[in-house]
Order: sequence, then C-alpha cells, then structure tokens
Amino acid sequence: MRKNATHLAVAAAVALGLAACGGGGGSDPVTTDPDPAAPGEPGGPTNPDPEAPGGPGTPPDPDVPTKAITGAVGPTAEGGIVCLDSNRNLACDTDEWSTIIGTGGGYTLNVPEDTVMAGSIIVGQFAADSQYAASTHNDMVPRAPFTLATPGSDTSQMGALSTLVAVRMQADPALTPEQAMQQVRTELGLPADPSGDDPAELARIEAAALPALRQAANAKYLADESTDVGAATIAAAPSLVKVLQKYIEPGKLALWALVGEKTLVSEAVSDAAPQGCEIHPVETLRITTPGNAPITSKEEYVEDATVTFDPSERYPAGLSIEEAEIRGRGNTTWFHPQYLKKAYRIKLKKPGNELLGMPEARNWALLANYSDKSGLRNAVAFCLGKQMNLRYAQPSRFVEFYLNGDYQGVYQLTPHTEAHENRVNIGPVWPEEDEFNPEAGYLVEMDMRVLPPDNLPEDDPSFESAGPVHRTYEPHFQGRGYVIKSDVVSGDLPPAETESIKQQAIDSVKSDIDAMEHAFADPDPVSAASPLVDLEELVDFYLIQEFMRNSDAAYSSLYLHRPSGGKITFGPLWDFDLSSGNDHGEGLEGNNSNNGNWCPQGWWVRRALPDYFERLLQDPEFTRLLDARWQYLHSRLGHLFSYIDDARDNMAAAQARNFGVWNINAVVPPNWYVAGSYDGEVAYLKQWLQARADWINGPPPPEEQGVSNDFPGCVEWRTQWRPGWTPTP
Repeated sequence: MRKNATHLAVAAAVALGLAACGGGGGSDPVTTDPDPAAPGEPGGPTNPDPEAPGGPGTPPDPDVPTKAITGAVGPTAEGGIVCLDSNRNLACDTDEWSTIIGTGGGYTLNVPEDTVMAGSIIVGQFAADSQYAASTHNDMVPRAPFTLATPGSDTSQMGALSTLVAVRMQADPALTPEQAMQQVRTELGLPADPSGDDPAELARIEAAALPALRQAANAKYLADESTDVGAATIAAAPSLVKVLQKYIEPGKLALWALVGEKTLVSEAVSDAAPQGCEIHPVETLRITTPGNAPITSKEEYVEDATVTFDPSERYPAGLSIEEAEIRGRGNTTWFHPQYLKKAYRIKLKKPGNELLGMPEARNWALLANYSDKSGLRNAVAFCLGKQMNLRYAQPSRFVEFYLNGDYQGVYQLTPHTEAHENRVNIGPVWPEEDEFNPEAGYLVEMDMRVLPPDNLPEDDPSFESAGPVHRTYEPHFQGRGYVIKSDVVSGDLPPAETESIKQQAIDSVKSDIDAMEHAFADPDPVSAASPLVDLEELVDFYLIQEFMRNSDAAYSSLYLHRPSGGKITFGPLWDFDLSSGNDHGEGLEGNNSNNGNWCPQGWWVRRALPDYFERLLQDPEFTRLLDARWQYLHSRLGHLFSYIDDARDNMAAAQARNFGVWNINAVVPPNWYVAGSYDGEVAYLKQWLQARADWINGPPPPEEQGVSNDFPGCVEWRTQWRPGWTPTP
C-alpha cells in the first residue's frame, strides 16, 4: 500500500506513469512493500563494495530525529546504496544519509525528520558488478559503477524515467518535481496530462530505457576516466532523451512497435561516448605440428600441435599451448586451385583458452582473406556488428602466421562460429539427458550447397525448408538449405536411438524455419513474424549485409540462432570477403551469373532473398525502423573509415611482408579490381563503401530498376575501374 499517496513529491514518477507499472524497475518485478528486515540498519550502513566511489559511511548525526522513507528498486538491485542526495551531485557521498537495498529490492531510508521531501532527490548507487539495469541483449561497453535517481517522496520509486526527472531537478533546484516532470514530458513530445498513458507501454519503455541509461552512463564514466558516477549519469541523461525522442510515438507514451533495448542501448551509448572499433597490435602466431606434418585435409585434424605467440605487450613471456589440433577449413578457400593461401581451424584442449583478449573457447578460425587483398572486409562487417549492437559481434585479431617455421602471411584470428556461452549463446544446447528437448536453443547456417545440384555432403544435420507460400522473384526456387550447427544429441547412445533424437531435432528446427518463412510471406509480415523472429535484430543484420552488398548473403554462411525459449535471431555475421565490390559477378567458375555485386548501386539482399524481404520491405513498421537505423549506421561511417585507416596503418609493415609471399597483382576469383598495392586496395574499399552509402542515401530507384543492375552509375563504375585492367595471373 502506498503511503501518503497524495504527496505531490512523487508526482513526477506518477505523472510519467511509473506508479502505474509499480515503479521504474525495468524488467524486474518491483516490491512496493519491501521486507522490513531487508535494508538492514537504516541510516548508515557500511559500504558493501569498498572500491565503489562515494560509498556511504556513518550518518552525519545519529542523534538527529528521523523519519523513514520506504521504496523499491528491483530484486537485482540488492546490495546497492540508497541515499538522500543533499548536495545534488547524483551520487551517495560519505556524509549523506544512506542505507543498503535489501533482499527483494526494497529499502528503508532514515532521513532527518524536518527534511522537505518535495524538493529532495533520492539516489541509488550501484557497483560495476550489479545486475540491476544490466542489459539482457548485449553490453556494448564494460560494466562500471552507476547511479539512478528519483524525486524524493515518502515512497520513492526509482528507474530510468524517474532519473530523467531528477536530473532536471539537479540542474535547476528551483524546479518542483511536477515542473521537472512536465519538462521531460514536453521534450519527449508527450501530452501534459498523463492520465492517458498506457501502463503496459510505460513498462516496455522502462525495460528498454533502463539498460540504455546504464550503458550510456558506463560509457561516459569510462571515457572520462572519472570516479564521478553522478556526473556520468547526468551526462548520459540527455543522450537517452534524444533517443527516446526519436523512437517514441508522437503524442503518446509508447515506443515504436519493433524498438527495444537493443536499439536504445546502441544509440544512447553512441551519443554519450561513441565507441570505436578497437585496433590491436599484429601479433606473431606460430603453430608447429609433430614432425612438421603438413595440413592436407579439412576433415582430419593433425593432433598434438603446439600453438605459440611470440613475446609481446599482451604476452610479455610469450604464450605456448600444447596438445592443440589443426586442420584446413572453408570450401572455396580450401579447394579452389587459385586459392593458394589456405585457411585453418584450430581446436584447443578442453576447456580452451582466451586468445589475445578474446573470450575463452576451444575452437578458433584462421581466416586467410586471400581474395580480399585489403584483408579488412570481414573486420569491417564485425565492426559494424558492434556499432549496431548485434547480439553477438564477432571479435578478431590480425596475426602473422608461421606454420612449422614457414611464413604464411597475415591472417585474421577469430572465434569459430559455434554455439557456446562465450560465442553464440543459445542457452542449454541439445540435451545432456540424451533425449529430445524442443525448448533447447539452436544455431543454423543457411547453405544452399546442401541442395541439388551441389549436394554438398555435411557431417551436420541438414534439411530443405518448405519454402514460402508467396514469391514474386525467382519463383523456380522452393525451399532453402539449412545446416544445424549446434549439437542435436549428446552422449553415447545406440545408433538407432541417436538417429531418432537427431531426426526429432531436425524436424523441430525445420518446423521453426518453415513457420518463419511463411510468416515473411504473410500479407501482414510484421504481425505474423514478430512472435517468431527478433525483427529488431533482423533490421540491423539486413542493413549490414545490404550496405556491404555481401555476395554470400543468401547462399551460404548466413547464420540464424534461437536462444532457448527465445525468438529466431539473425546472426552472427560471417564471411564478407566477397563483399564491398570484391565480386566480378561471374561466379568463381565463370558462369556469367552477372550478379552485379561489383557495383555500389542496386539492391542485392532483397533481390537474393525476396521470399524473406519482399513483403517486409512493404511494411511501414519495418521500413520506418530500417530507415531510422540506416541513418544511425550512416552517422557511424566517419568512425568506420577512421577504423579502416587505423587498421591499414597498423598492418602496413605486416602486409608488406605478406605480399612479399603472395602476389598482390594475382587475380584471385572473384576479384573485380586489383589495385596493385595494399594502400590502393584499402582506398578502393573505402571509395566503394562511400559510393554505396551515397546511392542508398539518394532518391529511391524506379521499382523495376531497384533490384536490377541497370543503373547509369554502374556503367560509370565499370568504366572507371575495369578498362586497362591487366593484372598478372
């Protein structure tokens, strides 16, 4: 039961709708009647985290008559500090009245009896490891201490929206809570009267805004290398307001239907403290096999290899890992006769290792990037994945690789794409109990090569989807080929039982994929697909694929996963070496398919996956988020080009050695353009990406031309880059 519910000091929280959903507790259920014993000794507990800045100490004067203020934050807020913010710095200082948030997220705070709550601010301060306001989607930045706040009342509720109101009061002490609340509502484009607010929509906004505010404050805190947690929250609040302005429906308190935490986090963080993609030193990696045995197979591992990294800043004494295994990897990259520089897969002994700062696992990939002479197209895609806050943004590091003492050149070391708690986290994988579990998560790869005419053999279970009920383009295609890349059965069972469980798993995953494809073909695809597919993630996944015009986007290496109990999620990104103008359009075997992927104009993914995107791209809900997220991606291009320049400079000496072994003038199918120098290859990549962005930003092409290659700009691009092209074979 609320105490003193008419007390207008809580008006800001009530007016924004926080009271209607039980307080600003985000996705946590809020306890409005906290456990009286939970907060511990009210008034002045010791700091539970001695390293957290601004921790409370003893009350300023234990003999002062006090009154109790009760409130609730959320169950995961346990252990945080709540204080009366006397100096309005949005932090809990040692001389301020404070208490500890107890079990269930409730607290009781004693303050001086004569405290006028209507003009006060209550602050919650949380350590870096606090689970409160933690992102359920992805952490864009490392976690750091942070604070939240609310206008003071006898029953203070605390969350993201209440913090926005408190920040206004902090900036202007003359403001009443009602005035501060009205300022926030006006800035968000909301009507002054909150009576029409929908509590369910308010709860959805709070659930998305709370991790966005925390991540933006964390980003600011870390960027400023400060210990002032209050200042970080104050600085982050305008960034959250700006993003909410963009994605709240005009005139009512409701987010766009497809917008959630993922979008708010990425844009709030980028506004508060833009996150660049990291540049790491090029390390030296050496792998030695027993008796210098060659790597001749992509199926059979060479065992008992030794993996070493030369001494460096990261590994001052070097690093040596024994009992490793290595084999070839890839299809074209391994079997094509013109792909002389081979790619490899490394398996470490259990439980695996953290390599060069990338999370621990057993399986790693060494990408040769032989056709991509810039060596950066995969890295650019991974960078965009981080900028767009995809659920799993692939990390990678560049290394110079020696195999049995022989220099192999510059490679990209990256985690193998797999279901793993440190990789694509799908939750519990197929079952430990050796029985079929329909709720288990899975990871699948779209791979058309498992279908006729290729019939590529696969050790992993594969299937053909049923295909859509409607398709305008390419009606001769039926279903698409999929390969299940996560475990479907574990343990040592009799063959018949193993096959039974495997078939149940295949049927279950196929059923999900069939339902997704049929939903995409529905006359109302957003309504049909939303219960099945994370469309917010799909928007960004599509944008990266389309922006880079990835040739493989609809053919192979297109991954989807479903977390246990969750929705089908597109990603992670993989295999972008034949993107961004690095495709002559005739296929690796010269079949004159003329896909036009050398041209920065014309749509590609929507042409290659019409059964997925034709109707989605006619849906106003999908397209308005697509347009908004494209503008965000476009705003990050300056940072992306800076990353490309920095990566080029970082690898210049290593690439000079690389191209001392591999002929930079060699035509490696399906090269469209060969610059003849490393700097020239990077310059071509940047020029192509800029031209692509300019075309996407330009006027919409005629409908019949939008998915073709019949653009004047394509002719100009061919004229600019193709004539006189006489590279050395």
